[in-house]
Amino acid sequence: MARAPGRKLIEKLRGARARHAARHRPSGFEFALADGIRYLDGEHWDALTASDSVFVSRAYLTALDEALPENVRSRYAIAYRSGKPAVAVAMQFAAVRAEDLGAKTNGKELGKRERLGAAVKRRVHGTLLLCGNLTAWGPHGARFARGLTPQEGWPAVAEALYRVRRAERLARQTDLVLVKDLPDAELPGIEALETFSYRPFETDPDMVLELPPTCASMDGYLAFLRSKYRKAARSVLEKAEKAGLRTAPVEDVARVADRLHELYLETLSGAQVRLFTLHPDYFPRLASALGSGFRCTALLRGTEIVGFVSVIRDGTTAVGYYLGFDRAANEEVPIYFRLLYAVIETSLAMGCRRISFGRTALDPKARLGAKPLRMRCWIRHRVPIVDVALRRWLREIPHQEAPEHTAMKELTDP
Repeated sequence: MARAPGRKLIEKLRGARARHAARHRPSGFEFALADGIRYLDGEHWDALTASDSVFVSRAYLTALDEALPENVRSRYAIAYRSGKPAVAVAMQFAAVRAEDLGAKTNGKELGKRERLGAAVKRRVHGTLLLCGNLTAWGPHGARFARGLTPQEGWPAVAEALYRVRRAERLARQTDLVLVKDLPDAELPGIEALETFSYRPFETDPDMVLELPPTCASMDGYLAFLRSKYRKAARSVLEKAEKAGLRTAPVEDVARVADRLHELYLETLSGAQVRLFTLHPDYFPRLASALGSGFRCTALLRGTEIVGFVSVIRDGTTAVGYYLGFDRAANEEVPIYFRLLYAVIETSLAMGCRRISFGRTALDPKARLGAKPLRMRCWIRHRVPIVDVALRRWLREIPHQEAPEHTAMKELTDP
């Protein structure tokens, strides 16, 4: 028994040595790396992604590349096996600052210790390499060819990230590498990343609303709500109507892009975490690239846009994407909640049976009938000793738990 701790230490050291060897051993794939999606072979990318999410389509990624946040840069890779495309990898470099990761003061006077902490945060910054998309949520980083197992594919992803990170040293050092937003359903085989010293941590869940098969209109949706939640929904709709607010589709996004961006920034100002700011041209680029797959709904008071919400069709799922609203007007009328119901209206009009609301404002979305979809990220630091400390820190990262609301009737309910 006395030798057990020693044996445990030896096993850890052997495991660390094996992981080190694996990280420095080629995966057996060949790679094409690119700074933009347009530089890769389009047919090869499509062969891996064409029947998948819109967020890995060339149409979407081209629009994103043309209107990236100021602190974000794209990278892409295709891994080949025996000359055939086997893995598609979408990556981004993001310049992040510690001051963007904490609560905002909103003009509150700070004490001496708080001022010192804020001054330190302003000096702490770095570059993050992520597999995925900072401007969206979900598993949009890697796609494997049919027949390629996750155990085979993830080492190719790890090598692509390694190659891109090493190449970046010509410009700057990259300390953290992150594989972003994998739902539990996507996790089989992901343990292959542990060989490369990636460690998981849970993030806030995506709130997902499953619409009943027979629900075809807003009235139909309201009928599926339990009385308490239906009453609350109707109250929001009535208050908005009495205040003279009406919804209208935005037919020409480019024409009102400045106003949409202004409202987006006003909403963003209240966010606790701000890792990026969308480019002013992002919404017009999306509207042009995705066509009928992108819809923007405005909330009008007269002719003034006081709020908007965007929806992207992703197969049978509607993604309630970015929104913005006049914060002062929202104090008087429930504009934000009215926009959430506009997402449902738009999703039904698009023929979608499932709505992804994202991972903010969990309680209001739970009251709509949405349920949490757990998400995890996998992260590693380039310095092994820091990586050890990082694992301890990961266990302490807080994440929101969605509240329990049974807003939707069971299909067997009267």
